[in-house]
Amino acid sequence: MALDPNTAAAFGQLGGLAALGAGLAMGLGAIGPGIGEGNLFGKTIEGIARQPEMQGRLQGTMFITFALVEVLALLAFVVAMLLYTGVASPVFAALKGAAGL
Repeated sequence: MALDPNTAAAFGQLGGLAALGAGLAMGLGAIGPGIGEGNLFGKTIEGIARQPEMQGRLQGTMFITFALVEVLALLAFVVAMLLYTGVASPVFAALKGAAGL
């Protein structure tokens, strides 16, 4: 089945926009965790320098918080992949089906 030129153009534009959205989602989604992890480790080192006897407790809290902050970056990656593959867009999936892809 051949596609008309309008559908083919829309498919190409939508694929480009999906790639752009995926890039923005990952780029912006990595800024927050990057800043958060920098603050987290900096403040932990500062706290250990001020009260060395609290090192074990501060490090335990730091690692738990690090895992929670890192989940945000992984979530941004998952959203970016959903956008890029077209799973999140029924229109994109319909166009792929109409194109026979």
